[in-house]
Amino acid sequence: DIFDNYLIDGFVGVSYPKLGSLQAGKMTSRSWTRSDSFSYSLGLSGPWAESAAGYGLFPEAIRYATPELEIPMGKLRIEASVVTAEKRNPLNVSSTKVSPPNPNLYELFLQFSKERHLIEAIYQNSNGGRQSSFSKGAFYGAQGNTNTPADSPGYSAPYENVLILQGNYWRNNQWKFTYGLKRSEWSGQQQQCDWGLIPAGGSACYFDQPGFNYSSDKKLYSAVEYDAMLGVSYSLQPWVFTLGVVQLNEASTKNPTEWGQSNSATFLNLGAYRKISKFIEIYGGLGGVIFGKQGPAPLSMPNNIAFSGVDPRISQSGSSFTIGANFIF
Repeated sequence: DIFDNYLIDGFVGVSYPKLGSLQAGKMTSRSWTRSDSFSYSLGLSGPWAESAAGYGLFPEAIRYATPELEIPMGKLRIEASVVTAEKRNPLNVSSTKVSPPNPNLYELFLQFSKERHLIEAIYQNSNGGRQSSFSKGAFYGAQGNTNTPADSPGYSAPYENVLILQGNYWRNNQWKFTYGLKRSEWSGQQQQCDWGLIPAGGSACYFDQPGFNYSSDKKLYSAVEYDAMLGVSYSLQPWVFTLGVVQLNEASTKNPTEWGQSNSATFLNLGAYRKISKFIEIYGGLGGVIFGKQGPAPLSMPNNIAFSGVDPRISQSGSSFTIGANFIF
């Protein structure tokens, strides 16, 4: 479900126990996949792993990972990824007034493990990418500036970054606690036109690049948001019961145009899982979402009906019931 990408992992690599591993090609980010790993069992993968800043798919990347390092407190693994993407011109290249930037990104990943703890820290920073709050999406280049100075005064390549701290704590064989904190930052990106000719003569503006957190006063505004996750799992074999919550908070920005920065959302899920055999698992869940107020969804949601199907412009809360099965081959 990542637009224009039927393949999400296609890379080659080499590894050696004492030196680590090196991979090159197309690959998924740690900011998405590791967040998904922590939140999936809580039934909250969407609100936590697919929201806020960051990108989930790297089209051209090189990743180096150290071997697992023994330290006095436990074990440590470190990864670094360097990413590029193609420059992105508008459909009508002649309408370009400022050339597209060179998209580039780097991601750092640290994993610490100890007897009852798994703690991970991720930092991803990008420049020149098309902005969004769908952190599962691919890293695409921004198209530069196609507007007149009056439509879009000044231009700077957009930047976006996310810092994530998340982990699991196993109290014993039955109880597991999951937690996460996330800081997202966007520079803002002006909506851009693709100036095309029209039959009646002249040209018309077709919005080729939707922009992000832009303002009606033609200026750009940065935004910062802090989100959190908390969950608990109880194992009573063959059953596992879970309870989790994701809190998407208001964003800090000076933008006078409302894009959801003054709204918040609380996602809740109560789940039950049972392993039938080594090939089949069944699960069910009761979920709900509560928005801080009626209006546009929080800035860290990719659209107004993401994750729950509830539109906060119409309804301030909603509930859901889920039942399904996993078939393992």
